[in-house]
Amino acid sequence: MDKKRGFTLIELLVVISIIALLLALLIPALERARELARRAVCLGHLKDLSLSWIMYADDNEGKLVNGETAEQPRLKTAVTGSKTAVYEEIPWVFESDPAASTNDQQAQIKKGILYTFSKNVKVYRCPGGKAGHMRTYSLTCAVNGEGGYLVDNNALLWVKNRSLIRRPHERVIFIDEGRTIINNDPDPTKGHSFKISYFKHEWIDSPPARHDGGTTVAYADNHTEYRKWAGVDTVTYGLFGTSGPPSNSDGSQDCRDMRRDIWGRLP
Repeated sequence: MDKKRGFTLIELLVVISIIALLLALLIPALERARELARRAVCLGHLKDLSLSWIMYADDNEGKLVNGETAEQPRLKTAVTGSKTAVYEEIPWVFESDPAASTNDQQAQIKKGILYTFSKNVKVYRCPGGKAGHMRTYSLTCAVNGEGGYLVDNNALLWVKNRSLIRRPHERVIFIDEGRTIINNDPDPTKGHSFKISYFKHEWIDSPPARHDGGTTVAYADNHTEYRKWAGVDTVTYGLFGTSGPPSNSDGSQDCRDMRRDIWGRLP
């Protein structure tokens, strides 16, 4: 009786090599497709948040929401008389510890004033964000955020009313940091916004790079974009959570573009 012939060792190795080659070709393509899908969802979330940001301003005579993650004591002219009164600006979202439970983190989101308009905790997080972090987006320092001190409270740079934003299609208001950033300052009025220097050519906060060496942003006119970093140093800062001045021409262009788009102009 004839015996069935099996694979020789060489034939088996050839088959394994072909399978390994196919996997090597397919896995990066699949990961790329997954990243594109995550990016599309992320851009949609940013669009929802920036629309909520606009709706808040429309309902408050153009006034911008508090862009930090803590209540801020501000001065305003009293309704009667010329005296000033201190009042608390409720933040767009309250700071939360990413080590806290999902419910606790989402409760801090719901306490924020923008939740009145967004009504969906899911839009506060990029699907590609750090695991367990329920908020990955931040408002930028120049739109009533943690940036007044960087420009001596210049009202044309650190804007508090939407009417003062020139060329809103060029002004970045939200950015995906890929994780929840908290301010460990014991002062309860110290919150967080994404900061970049106006007068100095340097990053203050780490440039996010979780989206294939780039990040996603939303503009004051409600459009969103993916921003791919050109500089290796920019991506390195982002991946290691560090910051500082750029070290090459591509990184310098990344920093210059973001400074201009956040502050509206360069010095």
